[in-house]
Amino acid sequence: MALPLAKKAFAPRTFSFIINDEAHIDFGKEIVYNYLDQNRFLLGLAYHLNASNILQFGFMNSFQQLAAGNKCKNMNALRVFYIQNLHLHAK
Repeated sequence: MALPLAKKAFAPRTFSFIINDEAHIDFGKEIVYNYLDQNRFLLGLAYHLNASNILQFGFMNSFQQLAAGNKCKNMNALRVFYIQNLHLHAK
């Protein structure tokens, strides 16, 4: 989710606040210990370079199940993302 921090939402050279939570879940008979594979939570800012390019930076917490299946690791990181949206127009 992105919340604009300028009057003109998502205009070039403006910022927005971003919050994101991703849950990765496993299914199947082989899953014994935990269906939750990993969870990623991100808080940060997005800088809208133009209509197609965004630079995001922020803090991410990642909680991930290890290969053993009954152990997990918790990781905190600073992340930088460059996003380019491709605009494809049908004629």
